[in-house]
Amino acid sequence: MADILFFLSDLAMLEDAKKALGETYPDIELYTAFSDKALEILNVYAAKGLNVAAARAGTALTIKRSLLKISVVEIPITSFDILRTVHEANLYGKKIAIVTYSEMILGMDMLAEFLKTDIWQYTMKYGQAYRQAVEDAFARDVDVILGGAGVVKAAEMLRIPAVLIKIGKESLLQAAREATQICRALELETAKRDFINTILDYASAGIITTDSKYVVTAFNSVAQNILTIDKAAALGQHIEKVFPCAGLLELLSGQHNECMLDVNNMQVICNKAPVIVKGKIFGYVITIQEVAKIQQMEERIRKKIMRRETLLNLIFPILLAKAPLSGKLLNRRSFLPRRITVCCW
Repeated sequence: MADILFFLSDLAMLEDAKKALGETYPDIELYTAFSDKALEILNVYAAKGLNVAAARAGTALTIKRSLLKISVVEIPITSFDILRTVHEANLYGKKIAIVTYSEMILGMDMLAEFLKTDIWQYTMKYGQAYRQAVEDAFARDVDVILGGAGVVKAAEMLRIPAVLIKIGKESLLQAAREATQICRALELETAKRDFINTILDYASAGIITTDSKYVVTAFNSVAQNILTIDKAAALGQHIEKVFPCAGLLELLSGQHNECMLDVNNMQVICNKAPVIVKGKIFGYVITIQEVAKIQQMEERIRKKIMRRETLLNLIFPILLAKAPLSGKLLNRRSFLPRRITVCCW
């Protein structure tokens, strides 16, 4: 499935878009729909992992106001689109009203002067009926209305002259570039997040990160086992709810970076490191380790060292006996090595 979906208002635009994007952006999927119909389609695609959607201003605004967690790119109306529409419909010398959700069309004043045509923009408000917008715009003593599919349909019902502003190649390519950049940025962000999560999950210590207000932002599996709280339940909670231990907030807000705490009938060593950017604290990294496990690890290391020392005490006299000259040299303090490693096969 494609990562980027473009919504277009009619089949004619769909064919033009295929020609404009096909060679440079073949992975962008195109669909004919606008407004609420586009939102219905997008719900299905979003559930499958769609990252970015692009549409004209009205549809883009509808998507942005929905609860879908995807990035939205507005396909702009450019001066080229207006020029092309005026030329194809032979609207030179006409008084034109452009009805759209777009707040501003760059270069429109210069274009009107160049075409020697009065061009006025009517910006619609979200939720405003197309019929009302067309009536209000036409009341400004204009000859023709330019707009998207919804505007043209409402104008036809009112028997008001209207022409569809087709999406030009320039608009499509501009939106495609922006959508592709957003998609790549999202992929990089996901990769970074997964990389950090992998490091956290494979760490031997429990790791918790918080923001500056002590709200948990990351929580690894070791911390989950020590504190006996599910990771999903911990994220977004205040640290005191996740780590209800006397002395924790004092550690975070104080000057010390380490302390011993009692958690679930066990002793843990807790360390904190503030995340500071330009002198401002943005959050904290907290590590927790069970004292019992640290002691067990120390005991294993101590036993390992003792076994090596015992082995060395057994082998060293034999080496000296077999190599008298080496023994004499080794007996001199200046030649006595500080550490000897014995390899056995």
